[in-house]
Formats: sequence, C-alpha cells, structure tokens
Amino acid sequence: MPKLTRDNFSISEMSECSLAERMGMDNTPSIAVLENLSATVTGLERIRALLGYPIHVNSGYRCEALEMVLCQSDYSTWCSLNGHAIDCDSWKRYFSTKDHPRGYAADFTCAQYGSPVDIVRVIQSSAVKFDVCILEGSWVHISFAPEMRCEVRVKEFDQFGVTVTTPFQPEALDESHYDAKTLASDFLETSRPKRSLGVGH
Repeated sequence: MPKLTRDNFSISEMSECSLAERMGMDNTPSIAVLENLSATVTGLERIRALLGYPIHVNSGYRCEALEMVLCQSDYSTWCSLNGHAIDCDSWKRYFSTKDHPRGYAADFTCAQYGSPVDIVRVIQSSAVKFDVCILEGSWVHISFAPEMRCEVRVKEFDQFGVTVTTPFQPEALDESHYDAKTLASDFLETSRPKRSLGVGH
C-alpha cells in the first residue's frame, strides 16, 4: 500500500490494527477507500491545528470482518431500535451506514488538550467542517463523509454495551460523564495500540 502522507499523518497508519493482525484479517484499504482516507487525514490535520497538540488515533479504516467484530453490540442495538432481525440482510443495511469501512472516520483522543468532552466542545464551536462528531466514552469519533452535516452527538453505554446516541448538549455534561463510561476501554484494548500522530517532522 502506498504511504500517502500529509504534514503530520500517514494514511497507511490509518489502517493499522493489532486485532486484525491477530485474527488474520487483511485490513488493506482499496484504492477508492484510500481516496477517502486522504480526505479524512486532511480533516484530522485541521483537528490537530484546532487542538494545538498531537492526537492519538485508535481506529481508522476497518475492513468488513473487523467492523463485524468491533461493532457486535452496536449492531444488535441498531437491529433492536429499527425492528430488524439479526441476519445477513440487516447486517448489509447496517454496514452501509458505517464510515470507518469507507475510510471516512477515525476514533481519537488528545490528552494534552483535555478530556473527550473538552475536545467535542471545541470542535462543535469551531469552523472545522465534518460530517458527524460523537463523544464515545473515553474517545472521540469523527467522520469526514461528504455530507458534512456537522452533527454532534453523544453515545451512551451501559453494562451490556452501546445503547443509543443523542444530541450533544455540552452544558449537560461534565467530566464524570465519560469517566463513568469505562466500558469504552474494552474497545481500546482490542484496537491497535495508541500511536501519537500529528507530531511534526
């Protein structure tokens, strides 16, 4: 895979995943996905400039097999909320809504700037264009899909996994919100190790 880069990011790093390697999955993006990853990396450069610090990307591109492993709970919740049986047809519908497999999304943190709540707040109030930004427990999900709706949401977790996403209301959240959602750390354990991206060379 070509090592396409921006000032501070390598697109090839956006598809690295230790879980995929351990499970023998080929997480190599297609040419079409590489083009989308290029747009995502451009967006991440803007986020880095906004925050003023390197960001740590935990998950970028995911092949379908990897998405199926990482999103089992979310998929089950989606089926329940939309009245679908858990089968091949509903998976195809669910999968078509996902931005990670299309190369448009990344999950990240920036501890030097602040908490995920702090990060989502500043993104929401900025001029950075994006499609969806979601506070997901102990990290931030951001998508740069072409729709560019600038939609900001928060994903709730319970002891069984993901429940629902709701509109992000910064005045209603504090640091205890994401601290209490420690189930999100299970994802970080299964994705590739944190790499400090966005460090100028």
